[in-house]
Formats: sequence, structure tokens, C-alpha cells
Amino acid sequence: MFIRYAQLNDKTEWFRLDRHLPEEGFEEKIRNKQGYVLTENGMGASRLCRISPPK
Repeated sequence: MFIRYAQLNDKTEWFRLDRHLPEEGFEEKIRNKQGYVLTENGMGASRLCRISPPK
């Protein structure tokens, strides 16, 4: 398994799992590196919750 930052090409899968996030919210997660994807065998297995950076 591997955890990586979400990318624009994860959009379809992300919204399959998170139907409440506005599209701008997804773009913000990509831009600010706040979205993570857990992959298995090179395929996205699940999205992970946003992890806030320390203040």
C-alpha cells in the first residue's frame, strides 16, 4: 500500500466516494496538498480524510 497526495486525475473516484464536496473544494485540496489517496497495486483503494497541517 502507498499513500500519496490526491491528483486531478483522481477526481472521478474522489467524487464517487465524497458526494458532498464542492468541485472548488476538491481543487483546493489538490492545490494545498490536503487530499490523500491510499493506493493498492497502483489502483486507488480509498480516499483518506483531510489532514490539516500543524499551525
